[in-house]
Amino acid sequence: MKKAALTILLVSLFLLSEAQNEKLSKIVVSDVFVSTGYIASDYEFELEDFRLLSPGSGFIKNDFSAYEKGRGGYSDDNGIFSMQLGLSIRDRDGKSIRHNPILKIGFSWLVGNQNGPAYNFTSKTRIDTLISSNGMHQIFLDSTYSSSIYMAYKYQNLLADASLVYSTDSKRRFSFFGGIGLAAGISIKAKTVSNKIDYSRYFYSKTDDYLGSYYDNYFFNQPSDDYMTKNRNNFLAQISFPMGFQFRLSKKLEVLKDIHLTYSFTPGLSFIKIPEIGSYLSGSSIWSFGLKFNVKPN
Repeated sequence: MKKAALTILLVSLFLLSEAQNEKLSKIVVSDVFVSTGYIASDYEFELEDFRLLSPGSGFIKNDFSAYEKGRGGYSDDNGIFSMQLGLSIRDRDGKSIRHNPILKIGFSWLVGNQNGPAYNFTSKTRIDTLISSNGMHQIFLDSTYSSSIYMAYKYQNLLADASLVYSTDSKRRFSFFGGIGLAAGISIKAKTVSNKIDYSRYFYSKTDDYLGSYYDNYFFNQPSDDYMTKNRNNFLAQISFPMGFQFRLSKKLEVLKDIHLTYSFTPGLSFIKIPEIGSYLSGSSIWSFGLKFNVKPN
């Protein structure tokens, strides 16, 4: 699926670059942008949301009144890969190109992973007491049982995006840019994953002041219990405010002078509509590195 989406993305960008007929002669593809990074957002899904997302998961249906609630064990950081064309306008003379502002249009591939709450339970039982032959020392054998439950909503979205970007002089070694952008698309894959881990721990403890205290740990790990539910496609939309800088690799060397390294920080708002549970709005931040190729440098 990823290969197919990337093929569609590359073909679409190619067709856009070839679509410069005489009626649109004033609009030219002046740049190509490629970037990758990660996006952080938090939609604050709760247990009841996950019970709707994964109704077949038996351990999500548990009574958690004896459990301690915490953050999930999955990461909230989401990866993103983007390819865009930069559209510029020719001056009236038809020769020079205005590189400011640039309209960037293209596609992004977003891999999302949103935490649910985590639940942890621990019980401790004294199972034996060992007494030395002279009766002066005691060693206690305790057993601890622990259970942890994690859950996450995972999705992969293909987004169409566009942004209007202003920058300082890109012919300089360093240049800075800022603008506003929009993106929207549906998920290609969406699923809910839940995970239950149980283990028992046996340990000895000496409480005699002379001997001090110590622990001998014996872990009997049980296989973790995983459950996955396929979900319906979601809809994701973003409004963003990209800003950052570009570094021109060379001012003289022909093979490098039209290539820039780019870094951007993009705060914004992210909206997601998930058929099983509803709509969520969250602040978001994107950090990305990439390359900019000037294909019409004049």
